[in-house]
Amino acid sequence: MPLNDVLEAKVKLVGLDAAKRPVVILDCGERVLPIWVGNFEAMAISSVLSGSTPPRPMTHDTAINIIRAFSSKLDRAVVHKLENNTFFARLYVKRHDEETQHIKVVEIDCRPSDAIALSLRMEAPIFVSRAVLDAAGVKNLKVDRGSGDDAAPPEEEQ
Repeated sequence: MPLNDVLEAKVKLVGLDAAKRPVVILDCGERVLPIWVGNFEAMAISSVLSGSTPPRPMTHDTAINIIRAFSSKLDRAVVHKLENNTFFARLYVKRHDEETQHIKVVEIDCRPSDAIALSLRMEAPIFVSRAVLDAAGVKNLKVDRGSGDDAAPPEEEQ
């Protein structure tokens, strides 16, 4: 996907909506994108944001160890599609091809929550396609910055 079709995103907030479902808010500058995720995925993202390190590698840490073991690097993650209320993402992993002595970029399909968790851990940029923002982005989002049970649901301002 060409980089002119995407906007860089930053994780603005991980919280709970009114139904106590975990949601990640990506800030894309002109709009924000709420993505509902699972409990474990929300914890994986929150742990990076809070700087906590588990005593043993978690699943995303293991994936990073595998990427590094193959002399590769996560170049970027892109939330590129929304279909039937499901977001799709891709990881772009750069690796040195020993045979050709060229850098290859490998695209890997994944869930947006995993793309976000891995990108945060590897300090790789996160992008969102303009088409996804057009379909699900919100211009003005009223967010209570509380956490846990006190977090208010994201609401679009009128």
